[in-house]
Amino acid sequence: MLRALIFDFDGLILDTETPEFHAWPEIYRLHGAELALEDWLPCIGTGSVFDPHSHMETLIGRALDRDEIAAAREV
Repeated sequence: MLRALIFDFDGLILDTETPEFHAWPEIYRLHGAELALEDWLPCIGTGSVFDPHSHMETLIGRALDRDEIAAAREV
């Protein structure tokens, strides 16, 4: 019988935001761009929609292969 259910919407049990942030600057550098922490901060712990792909495309001035980036992030 289910007696409890825990929701972790704010990172108390598992911090997923820090590793995600650490992965993105590396990907940005591979494409000749930099991801500033100041750009990332507004989306931490919020429902803010920050699209790192679109942000990087704006910085470098060209479209990216999002599937290729997703595959690189999984490694």
